Amino acid sequence: MFPIGTYERLISKIKGREMTRKADLIGILFADIRQSETKEYILNYLDTFNSTSGKFIDFYIPGYYIEEEVTKGHETYYGFEKIEVDSKTYIFSVKEYEKAIQTFAKDFGVKRRYVPALYLIEWSNGNFSNAEIIEIELNKSPDSVKNTGELFDVIFELSKKGTNILSNSKSRSINNALTVSDLRDYLLGDFASDTGIPVVASAFNIGKRLLSIKL
Repeated sequence: MFPIGTYERLISKIKGREMTRKADLIGILFADIRQSETKEYILNYLDTFNSTSGKFIDFYIPGYYIEEEVTKGHETYYGFEKIEVDSKTYIFSVKEYEKAIQTFAKDFGVKRRYVPALYLIEWSNGNFSNAEIIEIELNKSPDSVKNTGELFDVIFELSKKGTNILSNSKSRSINNALTVSDLRDYLLGDFASDTGIPVVASAFNIGKRLLSIKL
């Protein structure tokens, strides 16, 4: 899990410029710490998510800077607007968060969400338009903590198992790792019965390979 600041650095990372390995499946979590419920049921659990994500999926959280990297040039909320991941403190930058979410929506052809949203992306040769995307709105509900936690647990576990989790799947795989098409089939199929969490598919754009769901 990589809490990072700018959108430019996010793109640099997912293209493999700052890593020795490029992940097949990339997770991008937009979570605005200014929303109290977001902190309550997502940001308070980042250490747990970080410890279980493993090496099979890379997660990015735009808008958060490691504390010692923050400079006067960032329009940053101080005080309690911080998160901690793996014993490191990160500070939220309003300016960079807003820039990241707006640019991401434009580049990938998705609608900006005003609730926490998780995007699972299969990158294709660095081409925005060819990326396959699953968009998951993490809506506030009485079961938000439970549902979000279980969703992340499932994604991390499936990323370790790859396509083996789909017993009847004929989906392709990349290096035997989980792909967006595999995960899409699972979320629209056995996920609800396995977890007890209902899934509502709000849009499915075949042209852009975009599946949008709500928990």
